[in-house]
Amino acid sequence: MGPSKHKTVDHPAVGRITLDCDTLVVAADDLRITLYTAEPGTEHADRLALSVVLGARALIGLGPARHSVTGHRSCNR
Repeated sequence: MGPSKHKTVDHPAVGRITLDCDTLVVAADDLRITLYTAEPGTEHADRLALSVVLGARALIGLGPARHSVTGHRSCNR
């Protein structure tokens, strides 16, 4: 894993979130795991946490799922 890349997501429910993006690659397989994290203690960390709560509420039917981000494949975009 190399240095983190940064990605800004314009989340419809919580606004812009700047995230660190790391991709873990399993050399023996065609497996990639992408991790998105926000700097702890920042507004971006708060927005990311809120987006998780909104997503969980949508999964159990307590709110709309319109806040999800689609069409994203990797940190490189």
